[in-house]
Amino acid sequence: ARFLLANLNGFDPAKDMVKPEEMVVLVRWAVGCAKAAQEDILKAYEAYDFHEVVQRLMRFCSVEMGSFYLDIIKDRQYTATTA
Repeated sequence: ARFLLANLNGFDPAKDMVKPEEMVVLVRWAVGCAKAAQEDILKAYEAYDFHEVVQRLMRFCSVEMGSFYLDIIKDRQYTATTA
């Protein structure tokens, strides 16, 4: 989470948001994972299944983002120049 938050500094949705069709495939995958996790978490909250909420959130953060997506984009994030 710290890595993600550190890279949001200066982000302005009005000028920096990218349309889904303009995103690279990996980013579209990550957004899809986030949406799926959000849906699963909301369903678990509605069912008062708090264990599933925590488990799904941890899987999203640790496995889907931490072990896969962030590992792939780390070099790009550290070497990219800011506009």
